[in-house]
Amino acid sequence: MDFEHERREEVMQYIFNKYGRERAGIVAESYLLPPPSAARDIGKALGFSQDLIDRLAEAVDAYDDPKELNQRILEVD
Repeated sequence: MDFEHERREEVMQYIFNKYGRERAGIVAESYLLPPPSAARDIGKALGFSQDLIDRLAEAVDAYDDPKELNQRILEVD
């Protein structure tokens, strides 16, 4: 479960108090999103239309050269 960063400590203290520190643990996992998935998440967060999100995701798919990526993104609009 993920908790709001400003209240994470509060949640941890609650769990420690309820179950004891010896019965509680912290686990974290991180991963990298593929560029198209990241573009989709960003587009949704910014309120872009589904059509624009699809075009952005397509533009960043399997890019190699950052200069080429910049040009592709500029051409989306």
